[in-house]
Amino acid sequence: MNNIKRLFLFTMLLAAISCTTVKSNQIVKMPPPAVMDDEQYNPFLHGAVIQDRHRVPLLYATNRYPATEDDREPYYLSRRSELVRLGIAGIGVAEEGKTWDDMTMIEASRSSKKKALLEVTDVEEFGILDSSASPFTSQEFREDISDTAKERFLLELRSQLKQTESKDVVVFVHGYNVNFENPLLMTAQLWHYFGYRGSFISYGWPATPQNTAYFKDLDTAAFSARSFRVFLDFLAEQEEVEQIHILGYSAGTRLVTNALYQKALQMSEIPAKEAQLKTKLGTVILSNSDLDRALFGSYLIDGQLNIMKRMNLYSSSKDMVLVGSMALHLAPRMGQTIVESEIDPPIREFFNQNDKINLIDVSNAEHVSSNGGHFYFLESPWVSSDVLFSLLTGLGPEDRGLVPHPDLPLYVFPPDYVERSRKLMDRLNTDFRNK
Repeated sequence: MNNIKRLFLFTMLLAAISCTTVKSNQIVKMPPPAVMDDEQYNPFLHGAVIQDRHRVPLLYATNRYPATEDDREPYYLSRRSELVRLGIAGIGVAEEGKTWDDMTMIEASRSSKKKALLEVTDVEEFGILDSSASPFTSQEFREDISDTAKERFLLELRSQLKQTESKDVVVFVHGYNVNFENPLLMTAQLWHYFGYRGSFISYGWPATPQNTAYFKDLDTAAFSARSFRVFLDFLAEQEEVEQIHILGYSAGTRLVTNALYQKALQMSEIPAKEAQLKTKLGTVILSNSDLDRALFGSYLIDGQLNIMKRMNLYSSSKDMVLVGSMALHLAPRMGQTIVESEIDPPIREFFNQNDKINLIDVSNAEHVSSNGGHFYFLESPWVSSDVLFSLLTGLGPEDRGLVPHPDLPLYVFPPDYVERSRKLMDRLNTDFRNK
């Protein structure tokens, strides 16, 4: 099969999976994480209080080019920029008369036949992050750079961090084929089920909301890595921030791993413990990663893990988008579950001896096959539970209810995952009531 035919088939697969009838500024709410489907583990009992229940304030950073009045897009374009713009967005419930209080009713939400819609209600840009400017930045934009942007951003960030004991920041990095609004909505849901602890920030790189823009977006993700690294440096400089966690998804994992690789090379002469303290990187999660395995291996060889506490890499044998990507690139992706024939002794030894990185196979988890199996970190209540539990506690896979695979250096979801994770939460005294 030639390259053109493979690209055509891959594009058709993406079109079938991404077909939607909601507005461009809306999203269907994710199912509640399974481990929270019980009042005892309800994250809202002792979470932060959002004053305006019609609007959740969500911080964002983006290296998208801003839209003008003549553009179809209301806020930002798919055109890329090296400059990082900071701002805040309002996220509400699309149904008239409904508020985020209705979303806190976990059992009601789970039993409801009608799925709620969330929407972006407003966006306010604070301005350009000064440290993102480069020698190539035009004079036109240099004139717009001031301290006001980061001051306003930090004012809101500090306000959010004061709400609960958590001083951690979670940054979500989206995948390909989305507009600016989509990752805002995804991030808001995750923060919602986190009980609004700490602060969740959406990083929006200039993906293009078109199925045919796959290769363009891959180049854009690579281009955006420096801008993302600069933003992470900005967060790490803030005394109020204790840890920075990253959740990278799909093609967004290319941006994340590239940025962290750049940072690892910058800090290659620094001892690993000192490097991690400087970056403040806690848990880095890669879900549905559309990254070449060999390329990822080169990042590991050059010390990428030295700058973080841990990395959790979620994979699935049921992710049809990554099957298509592998056929297109003629190389396996990191988000595909590794099999026995692909495990050479040195690879097995590396993962068995390195407790900083955990491979997690979600193939047996609940509802991982929905929509081509490429959205399980939101659509599988088991996977979303493990993702949020990992971010909340920093515990290892077995302490979160997962079990080791009998033959491979990875962890899997057992049939009694929910019961196991709840018992472990009780025993370790790390349930939501005590955070």
